[in-house]
Amino acid sequence: MCVLRRGFFPLLNELAALSNSLASRGIQMQAWHAWIQPFKRGEAIVAELDEVGALARISALTAEEVASLRKIAPDNQSSFPGFNLICPVLALSDTTSWNQPEALWEAALAATLQSPLAWKLKDLRRLGRLLSDSP
Repeated sequence: MCVLRRGFFPLLNELAALSNSLASRGIQMQAWHAWIQPFKRGEAIVAELDEVGALARISALTAEEVASLRKIAPDNQSSFPGFNLICPVLALSDTTSWNQPEALWEAALAATLQSPLAWKLKDLRRLGRLLSDSP
């Protein structure tokens, strides 16, 4: 899964932390809107964007960190700020690294704008729709 961070994302999760804090003290709050849901438990890659939408930083989240986050999901096909990538992002010359998470992470950190992508045109179009349809 890939999670995008922009100004709205931290605010949504700060509200989740506030809600949890109030609930732990016995203060009952109105239920979350049906569109605001927890992420499924699992590790994630975080792509942080700057104010013009350019990639600013890549980091990783543990399954526990991901489980504490919330997303906006009006239906089963769309969610923000996180979504599942259904194909590899980078083309790797050494396919033996697929089973080596540390090697994959090093390849991701070393990626540049000139790094070859493994995505097909249809996958790039899907990513474009995911990004442009998001708040």
